Amino acid sequence: MMFERIVGDARRAAATELRLIAFGGAVGLAATATLSLLCAAAFVFVMDRYSVLYACLTTAGFWLIVTLALISIYVANRRRAARAAIVAEAARPSLLADPFVIATGVQIVQAIGIKRVAALAAVAGTAMALASKPASRDRREAPGKP
Repeated sequence: MMFERIVGDARRAAATELRLIAFGGAVGLAATATLSLLCAAAFVFVMDRYSVLYACLTTAGFWLIVTLALISIYVANRRRAARAAIVAEAARPSLLADPFVIATGVQIVQAIGIKRVAALAAVAGTAMALASKPASRDRREAPGKP
């Protein structure tokens, strides 16, 4: 029951993200086309009125302002997402708090036996310790090199 809920939550989150990505792509294309045409129109207007140099500087200034605004929005969204992730992580119950998981673990220990489970846990712990060690200097060097 707990696992069904986790899978269901993951599916809903993936579907929502996929919809948001598709919508964001469409909005991005439309905004790019609109801003390109507006930028071209402003460039031609300033070039006719003043000179090419002022037209280039005007266009560059506009894009600088747009870039700074987008960077500030991006940073604010990242901070908001980080805070939301911390709150969601604190509110999520641990799998070890689920009685179903505890009962399953107890049944596995009863079926296999405590001595075998302890031996398997020791082997698994050793394997994890060996796998987490960084490679030694000899194994990192390419063969044939001093």
